[in-house]
Amino acid sequence: MADKEQSYSDFCREIFDPDKHFEKPEALDDIKVLDVTNYILGPYVPNYLAEFGAEVIKVELPTGDAFRHVGRPGYITTVDAVDGKSKSGIGYLSYAHNKHHISLDLRKERGREILKSLVPKVDVLVENFRPGTFSEWGLDYRDLKKLNPALIYVWEGGWGQWGQWSNRPSFDPVGQASSGMMSLTSGETGGPPTKAGYWLCDVAGTMHGVIGVMVALWHRKKTGEGQMIEVTQNEAGMRFLDYQFDLAGLLGKNPEPLTEGPLDWAVSPYGLVKCKDGIIWLAAIGTGPRPFETLMKAIGREDMIDKIPHQNLSQTAPLDIQKKVYEAVESFTLKHTVEEVESLCVKAGLPCSRIMTPWDCLNNLHYQERKTLYWFDDPYYGKHVVIQPQPRLSRTPGRVRTIAQPIGRETFEVLNKYLGYTRADVQKLVDEGVSVIQ
Repeated sequence: MADKEQSYSDFCREIFDPDKHFEKPEALDDIKVLDVTNYILGPYVPNYLAEFGAEVIKVELPTGDAFRHVGRPGYITTVDAVDGKSKSGIGYLSYAHNKHHISLDLRKERGREILKSLVPKVDVLVENFRPGTFSEWGLDYRDLKKLNPALIYVWEGGWGQWGQWSNRPSFDPVGQASSGMMSLTSGETGGPPTKAGYWLCDVAGTMHGVIGVMVALWHRKKTGEGQMIEVTQNEAGMRFLDYQFDLAGLLGKNPEPLTEGPLDWAVSPYGLVKCKDGIIWLAAIGTGPRPFETLMKAIGREDMIDKIPHQNLSQTAPLDIQKKVYEAVESFTLKHTVEEVESLCVKAGLPCSRIMTPWDCLNNLHYQERKTLYWFDDPYYGKHVVIQPQPRLSRTPGRVRTIAQPIGRETFEVLNKYLGYTRADVQKLVDEGVSVIQ
């Protein structure tokens, strides 16, 4: 069928059909990556690259990635491999898609020698060890670019490889706190700060790492030159705060109150409202007065149309105005269920959503139709829910082949392919404690 004979919705459905992903080429199938990382900030970068076809070699210590021991106490902490010979923390499975797992103890000279031998064979190396650790091991960018001048070397961490605070340890909430992000986040307007419910700065760092690799690969295509990429949790978080720094600079101080809570300082209504049986997020903003008037008519509060100036976005932003707006909205929503309010907003063409849990998302018909979340039968860890690789590409989509492998599962295959090691050579590494194979 010719494109124009279809609706545009059906056209998009067809070109993004997840069932056809494995029939299409992979954009990064000629890119090889050494993944020498732990936790989330670090492993997630090669995870994305692997989903779009890169051959990622995950290098773990014999004890495994630290996140192999992370799960939800009281629920599921570890999952068994299908062969029953090894376990992995459920927290690890989202960050190891499609990776080839090998084990090398980089604390030992022999392990470092093997890693150096692999460097000329790859395009990208990603590491997230404490600043200076790779330098102490003779594996920093200065050392490795001598072995491979075209190498793209990615370091991801908390505070940077240099600067007054570079030696301070960090985890994601440190990034949220030190980026300014946490100061804006609260359950109530002007209330105490709180962290996001997920590792937001780790994910921000991941996005910046992947962008950096793509830019560096494009630069290398034009010049043949590799380069080093540095990504920090706090600076990645800062990049997500848009005009907050402009505002502080122009004011010469922080605005008061600082934490937004359920509101938005710039526009309203654009936030959380209470219903009879829960909470919903809704908005009625846009160019001109129509969205505001549409909501007020839908909830039977036409009286607010004359009481509240709303010809442009800035008129409904002051907090005293917002208070009146939300009181009017909740005079209706508190008498109705979340489902009723959501249906009303959808019918009126206003952005809204109930507060959905992961279980809600898994069972949602929209996501099911798009196969956003789906059950994947992994050859190593059995059936698990995974999310379709994002973003969706029509010609070269991502795909998941494995969610993870046991520690060192492909040590022999990788070292044989790239360095010509025999099984006896690899067994010697195991005997010497340099490697393990599960």
